[in-house]
Amino acid sequence: MLAATEDSEHQTYTLGSAYPVTISGTLKDSLGTALVGYRVVALGKIDAQSAQTEVSTVDYVTNGQYTITLADSVVGQIEIAATPYEDNVVAPSLHLTNMSPTPGARPLAQPSGLGNSVKVKLLVKGLAGDGMVKPVTGARVIVTGTVDAAFTGAAGAELTSEAITGDDGYATLSLLDGVALVPTYKLRIVPPASSNLGAVYDAPFALTTTDVQLPSRVAISGKVVDFAGTPLRDVTVTARRSQRFLWTLRPEAQDFLDEIPAATTITQANGIFVVWVDPALDDAWGRYDVTFETPKGSTAPTWQILDLEIPRVSSQATINLDSVTMPDAAYLHGRIVDPHGEPVEGSSLRIFQIPPPTTLCTDLTHAPDVCELDAQVAGTGESDGDGIVRLDVARP
Repeated sequence: MLAATEDSEHQTYTLGSAYPVTISGTLKDSLGTALVGYRVVALGKIDAQSAQTEVSTVDYVTNGQYTITLADSVVGQIEIAATPYEDNVVAPSLHLTNMSPTPGARPLAQPSGLGNSVKVKLLVKGLAGDGMVKPVTGARVIVTGTVDAAFTGAAGAELTSEAITGDDGYATLSLLDGVALVPTYKLRIVPPASSNLGAVYDAPFALTTTDVQLPSRVAISGKVVDFAGTPLRDVTVTARRSQRFLWTLRPEAQDFLDEIPAATTITQANGIFVVWVDPALDDAWGRYDVTFETPKGSTAPTWQILDLEIPRVSSQATINLDSVTMPDAAYLHGRIVDPHGEPVEGSSLRIFQIPPPTTLCTDLTHAPDVCELDAQVAGTGESDGDGIVRLDVARP
């Protein structure tokens, strides 16, 4: 780690290791023919508590052979991943898992039964506000198939095809029709931002599928008023998944949930708002943090309703919050200056509220090993030409 705490003369830094760990191998298809056009890298951890990341040099394979060098600080087992990098090639990524981070040969070979490339055209539709079923534009469609390793030391394979629906609601996917992949295909769909239509997660998918109808979401509605009961217009209302919702899910579903854009809208002149959220995902019912951010110049502070639970009633279409009263505000101001004491214009200042101690990290099955709760934005402001920044926060 390099800490730049003060001015210093130019230094010489030596990169690389005196004892590098080099791993090499071949890439072949199931018939033994060399594969090209793959990006090969090792995945692992730099320390026991960190997330998996790339921990080696990268080799772009042009002759069916690769060589990579591991970082010195790798902890635990590694995975060698080979991913096609040419857009016009329909081929799976290959994965050697639970490998020791030691020098040696690690050959990768495609499993048999992958088949040939096929194009699948899928119509995505949903129930519109007028009660008619219509094509959905801008939905993200992902189909994934996997083939497990046939034996210890063999490579597993994963094929993913992704497309965005056009104005006609169609997405065209490039897949393989082999017997090893076809039974494993799963469909995921991320709807357009702030849509009233919901996500699809890991639904079985057949090559003969021609259309999919998205489920309807649940509406969270209400009216935003100030401390005196006056409706507030132009308040940005955003519903984001809560950490309880996230950590109730399996890790794979957590990643997908975070790919769904947060639902957002702006209050009308009468303070009315509606945002649409998924009532559930996988095996977990939804819970959301709803943020109310007032426009610039407003005397009302930012406010939040945390961990709002979606009732476990499958037929419920709306959650009415009635009147959401913004709390009385406390007004803060200060001055932002540079290291020489000169005012800085246009700097953004945010005040965060640290969450109180909770048993959330220990109560939930899929909370991360390094469990940190999100701080909540309590107020924002921007400095003027004199460096003065003013912001409103909820009065305790």
